[in-house]
Amino acid sequence: MEVQWQETYFKLLHQYSLQQSEAILYEASKLSKALVEKGVGPEDIVQFHLEALEKLFKDISPLRVPGLILISFDLLLEVMMAYALNFREYLEVKNKLIERLENFNQELAAANRALEMKVKELSVIQELTKELGSCLDLDRTAGIITRHLQELLNCEVNLYIISSNGEWQGYTPDDDPEAVSISKNIDVPPPVLEARGGEAVRVEGRDLTLPLVVDREVGGAIYLQRDDSFSADEFRLADIIAGYAALAIERARLYEAMKFQATIDAKTGLYNYQHMMHLLEKEIARARRYQRTFTIAMLDIDDFKIYNDTHGHHQGDKALQKIAALIKANIREVDIAARYGGEEFVIIMPETSALEASVVAERVRRAIMNAGIANVGCGPDRLLTVSIGLGTYPHDATTAGKLIDAADSALYEAKRWGKNVVRVYSKTDRRRSGDAEVL
Repeated sequence: MEVQWQETYFKLLHQYSLQQSEAILYEASKLSKALVEKGVGPEDIVQFHLEALEKLFKDISPLRVPGLILISFDLLLEVMMAYALNFREYLEVKNKLIERLENFNQELAAANRALEMKVKELSVIQELTKELGSCLDLDRTAGIITRHLQELLNCEVNLYIISSNGEWQGYTPDDDPEAVSISKNIDVPPPVLEARGGEAVRVEGRDLTLPLVVDREVGGAIYLQRDDSFSADEFRLADIIAGYAALAIERARLYEAMKFQATIDAKTGLYNYQHMMHLLEKEIARARRYQRTFTIAMLDIDDFKIYNDTHGHHQGDKALQKIAALIKANIREVDIAARYGGEEFVIIMPETSALEASVVAERVRRAIMNAGIANVGCGPDRLLTVSIGLGTYPHDATTAGKLIDAADSALYEAKRWGKNVVRVYSKTDRRRSGDAEVL
């Protein structure tokens, strides 16, 4: 490549030595631009010039050498001046290109960061929706949401949900990845209360509150706190997660409501017959596995038909509700109370002998009697009372049906012995015939 430029320069110098024209100088300036673009330096041009002069000196008289040197300087000066101008222009273009390249690199880096953020967002949302999609438990749902937000945004997370009765419940991440600490009837932070309007509440450098909205109804809020402020991307991501969280929480609440309706007797608030039988079967299986004992109590409200006929069914329903509440208030925390049907109730008492169960049953009987629910149809001073029969596993029976029969037989004897008493099952107890109540 260097030989090519040497020959080109020699031809220009030879032409210029013969005729000093502007056209040749113009060609020289064009040559200088090409030399700049090809990276040929000024010292190389001087070397080209000296070598070209040496070749010309061989073909001319020594007397012409001084004049040729002077003429050649005009060409060299033109080339070098053009070279300087072209080089400056080249540097300006190069600098602009470098600046554009740097800007492009910065834009590319920003685009890569944004892409990484998008991938991270999609990954988080995919994992979150996968976990939430397989979870119908409200507490576990709250745990999944708070854990993801805590890990993603490196902040303190509190989830507040408005219960069906209008009370606030707070959920805070626990050591268990899928669990939360639950607080009820709490003091709710002002930003959370403000979020009930349906708009996010953002305090720079302090906290971020996002409402949980489903069908324009606000069911709670996510409250995020950290020392530095949340960026626009973090805010947007948290807002997206809040949308998924609201739907998941609403679904979990609907599931709990359906589950409640499926297991709870609507009139008394106690477990219904179907769920009581399910729990009884589970208790039998547990007692059989660990060779333990437990007792069930069958309760029947004395003369309840007369109460209904005298006071009407509306008052009868109220009496049922009150008695159910008294049963629940006077049994132990481990005991299970259910409505068996009509005016009958069942209490399952785990790890309890007949003697121990008698103490619990007697406490329930007295509480109902002392409640003073008048049954005027039976007399001016008569009150609603209950008769109670007890059956114990495995002493009295080893299956659910037979255990209920044992307690029912003991209840029959309690009725036969004057009502408003507790009776423990005995093998000699008579059983009731059909649904007829002993009066």
